[in-house]
Amino acid sequence: MDPVAYDGVTVHRCTRCQGIWFDGATYRSLKKVPGADKIDTGSAATGRKNDAIKDVLCPVCRTVLEVKPDLYQPHIHYDVCPAGDGVYFDAGEFRDFVKEDLADFFKDLLAGRRNHY
Repeated sequence: MDPVAYDGVTVHRCTRCQGIWFDGATYRSLKKVPGADKIDTGSAATGRKNDAIKDVLCPVCRTVLEVKPDLYQPHIHYDVCPAGDGVYFDAGEFRDFVKEDLADFFKDLLAGRRNHY
């Protein structure tokens, strides 16, 4: 993982798959920063392929991450550390997470508004 800084926030991007690790809940605050989607340089197709990988370990505490849908964009599923150490987005997911528009409404309809909370 390589550190990547944007607007005073440092995240870690996987050099192999381009997924992004956010410590704690920094992903929520960074979502509000204009241009923050630029830190997600990976291919969404690669990210979708990596969705099939199970039992991913938290890079901080080594606990298995839990897959959760975003409450407001349930078509987006990211990996959350159950101990609260952080959140992992596959390549392309953070870019989608940052962008909220009318297309999200239709994506959520097609996803059937899966709610796993």
